[in-house]
Amino acid sequence: MALRLLGIAVAALTIVLPWLAPAWALPRSPLLRRVGLAIGLGAQLGLTSTDVARRRAPWTKLVLPLVGSVAAIEAIFTSAFPFWALALVGTCELALVAYLLVRALRAARALGREYPETILEREYGRFVDARVARFLALETTLVVAALRFTLGGFRRALPAGFSYTQHSDAPLLLALPLFVILPEMIVVDLLVPPAYWGWRVASDGLHVYGMLWAFGAYALFRDRPHRVEDGRVRLSLGGIRTLSVETGQILSATVRPATFDRRAWRRAHAADGWSLMMSGAPVVEIELAAPLAVVGSRGTRDVWRLAVSADRPHEFARALFAT
Repeated sequence: MALRLLGIAVAALTIVLPWLAPAWALPRSPLLRRVGLAIGLGAQLGLTSTDVARRRAPWTKLVLPLVGSVAAIEAIFTSAFPFWALALVGTCELALVAYLLVRALRAARALGREYPETILEREYGRFVDARVARFLALETTLVVAALRFTLGGFRRALPAGFSYTQHSDAPLLLALPLFVILPEMIVVDLLVPPAYWGWRVASDGLHVYGMLWAFGAYALFRDRPHRVEDGRVRLSLGGIRTLSVETGQILSATVRPATFDRRAWRRAHAADGWSLMMSGAPVVEIELAAPLAVVGSRGTRDVWRLAVSADRPHEFARALFAT
């Protein structure tokens, strides 16, 4: 993983720096840029080819490195990265994302119970590493949720289940674009000199994406309530965390008081607890009869306790033992 990230970073810097900051990109050393491209893309292609040859990865993971290598050949021989090469890479990536997104949405509708990001993660995993696939799946889901929310999704009623956004700080996400992100974007545009127009474009793109991220995060929080049905409870924290537990495995469900210290709970149960808490919302602490394997940023571990936010904590606690 470290070698892959290093190769990608070297290739990206040799491509992006000449466009963003010509004075910093060693314009008099085209040979250095050629070597950087060759090392970065060659390392990525070589490592992926080795995994495919040893059957540790599907052949589809060669698609993106091959596209980048073909586009970089022209840059290596002409000492410049031509527009057609950028257009080729960008078009291939957008087409691939669109194709996988359509497949994931169709599969999600057919299955009904599986979230789109779960299916997207599997689809992306055919082309990139697992961690990258998980990140891309969540980011794609956030953008799609933001677009659906702004194009009329905010008018829909809350879905059935136990929400956790009405009494939480989640609605503050809707204020971020207007009161934080947009003013910051304007200030940055005024401070960046006109000669560095590339930095302006990059900054505006990041700020616009930040607005979409805020809307998308709120939309996922709003549209993913906890659900108790068929002897199972499906816990959600937007697209960040999802968990399914059999109600028969639940020993107790205790509603915590308003003074409940969330940070102290996370510290105390860092090894055996899993948090699905939203700031400001009431918390129900669930104790399990048997350990439950969960996948986090540090790998898989067993948990015995869950801390879950719910707007109607007492009704949610009773529903856990009603099925």
